[in-house]
Amino acid sequence: DRIPSPEVDIAFVGHTGIAGLEFDQGDEIGPYTERLPRNLPTDTGRYASYGLPSLDYCQRAELLIRLMGQFRVRVYQSVWGHKYQAALQKGAIGFHRSLLNDIAIRCFEVCAAGRLLIADRVPHIETLFRDSLDCKFYDSYFPPFYSNFDLDAALVIHEVRYYLDRDSVREAMARNGHDLVWRAHQWKHRAQSILDFVLNS
Repeated sequence: DRIPSPEVDIAFVGHTGIAGLEFDQGDEIGPYTERLPRNLPTDTGRYASYGLPSLDYCQRAELLIRLMGQFRVRVYQSVWGHKYQAALQKGAIGFHRSLLNDIAIRCFEVCAAGRLLIADRVPHIETLFRDSLDCKFYDSYFPPFYSNFDLDAALVIHEVRYYLDRDSVREAMARNGHDLVWRAHQWKHRAQSILDFVLNS
């Protein structure tokens, strides 16, 4: 199927990391926010959710807030099925910040939707995707000092602006990521890997 043209700069689908910020989307994709607070409250504990560390949630929330101050960003929650893909395709770029320094399925989903993935570099992800060819990774400077977060934000903003200003480069990388996921990272490929492991053990 033809991939539709993006409507905004960045699309994010998932939990924002801001406790209590939910979107009532009903049956339609559309409600989104560009009105998040510009500064996070000092009570970082309020960001804890689903038993995940509040610190990691703060990183994602802070980055989304800072991106919203620079670019057109849409945030979607509780979107599933074909609407999930459609939401990912609203942005020219799919942003991701991991919660637990792990590889999230969102990385594959953004690429499968035909959008450029910009995500934090986590262990082993470069065994699956080629940086600057299939997607773009950024390094995290957050630990151990909160003041270092400015480096994270500046780097992410730089990468987003760089690829928004270079349509042909962004679209070529998005095609590479799209083709790679459909060629090697579908569920059937993972099932085959499990079968191969079991049969050869």
